[in-house]
Amino acid sequence: DRAHVVPDADLPPEVARLGSWVDFIDASGQARRAQLVLPDEGEALSVLSPAGAALIGLRAGDVIRWPDRLGGEAAITLLRVTQP
Repeated sequence: DRAHVVPDADLPPEVARLGSWVDFIDASGQARRAQLVLPDEGEALSVLSPAGAALIGLRAGDVIRWPDRLGGEAAITLLRVTQP
């Protein structure tokens, strides 16, 4: 619902996108670092996974929340974005 497709050159470097390395706090509260990739590209974070889809388009400091399966709320906080 929040997606807007734009050319990669039009995105500032601080925006998480396909190929970005992201440091974030996951829904369980764990600090993680991963590269956002297409499915089946190794042991990175697929942009089609719940966490990967949530991170696309965010900037450092952004938090995204959504309902979890247990009726609560899950959240991911983006700490840092690094482009390859």
